[in-house]
Amino acid sequence: MINREWITGTEGENLKFKRETLLNYGMNRWGLNKAHSVGSTSELIRTCAPTKYEEWEEFYFTKAKQKKKGGLNITREFITGLGQTLHIKLSEVVQSELVSITEEECVDYAYNLVLNRTYEGYRTEI
Repeated sequence: MINREWITGTEGENLKFKRETLLNYGMNRWGLNKAHSVGSTSELIRTCAPTKYEEWEEFYFTKAKQKKKGGLNITREFITGLGQTLHIKLSEVVQSELVSITEEECVDYAYNLVLNRTYEGYRTEI
C-alpha cells in the first residue's frame, strides 16, 4: 500500500482517501472524470477484459482517448494534469465558497433538502 497520510486503506487496487467526498465532489463538479475528459472507461475496460490491474493500466494508456471531437490520447501526464486542475479548483474556488457560507444558509439548505425536495419528489410520484 502507498504510505501517504491521505490514504486510509485499500480495497484491492482501490485506494481509500481521507477526503474522498470532497475530491469526488470536485471531480464531478468540473467533469474531470467524464468521458469527454478521460475517455469511455466503462467501454474500454469491457473491451480489455483484464484479469490483472496491470493489463488494464497498459490497455488504458494505449487506447484511451477523450470522447470529444479532436480528443487527445490519454497519458499519465494528462491524468497528472487533471489532478493539478482538481487541486486548483478545490484550493481556490471551493475554499472561497466555503469561507462565504453562513450558518443561516446551511439551516435554509437543510430545511429545503429535507422538506421541500422530499415534497417535490413525492409530487412527481403521484
